[in-house]
Amino acid sequence: MTTIFDALTDQRRRLGDRPAVVFADAGTGERTELSFATLHNWVSKTANLLLDSFDAGLGAEVSLAVPLHWMVPVVALGTWATGAAVRVAPGGDVRVGHEDDPDAGGSDLLIGVGMGGRPTGDPGEALTVVDVLAQPDEFVDDPGDEGAWAVDGRTQATLLAETPQDGNGVRVMVAGDRVTQDLVLLVARTLPAGIGLVLARGYDEAGLARLADQEGTA
Repeated sequence: MTTIFDALTDQRRRLGDRPAVVFADAGTGERTELSFATLHNWVSKTANLLLDSFDAGLGAEVSLAVPLHWMVPVVALGTWATGAAVRVAPGGDVRVGHEDDPDAGGSDLLIGVGMGGRPTGDPGEALTVVDVLAQPDEFVDDPGDEGAWAVDGRTQATLLAETPQDGNGVRVMVAGDRVTQDLVLLVARTLPAGIGLVLARGYDEAGLARLADQEGTA
């Protein structure tokens, strides 16, 4: 039995320090890069937080209706590691918010706009990246259920069946300002297969062309 987390763990062993996620924000000039090893570590920590703090396991939904950010694939993959499903709409059992979003009030987990995803203001009662970093480096409670719902009525098994067998470190670029269901589906179909993602926020057409050239995306 293979889950999305199992597949990502295989890529950590195989690709290690090769780029997995790059987030570039034209508005702030931010560029954040996570290798496959670092991504796996973040995903493990996030999965531990989702289970320990919110009991978000099999049957739960985690809402990811937020602006584009490098934490988006981290949270999506962490959600699938626990056996929970991603919801690209308000609601759900755990609400992920973004500090730069006017609808962030009442979030359970807040993505900040500061360095390393930290909030620049008072997060209130929401947990933050600081709480994610405090979690153990390894996730050992993987329910191992490839039949668990993942997103949009698809199970992990369905998404894995739609995933290339060997991405071999190829990277693709996605541009946008907010998370979409297509993006979440792409996360499931790329990173577990060793295909890296470049997430571009706020770029015009010329800027995207320059970024694609700099990052060597397909």
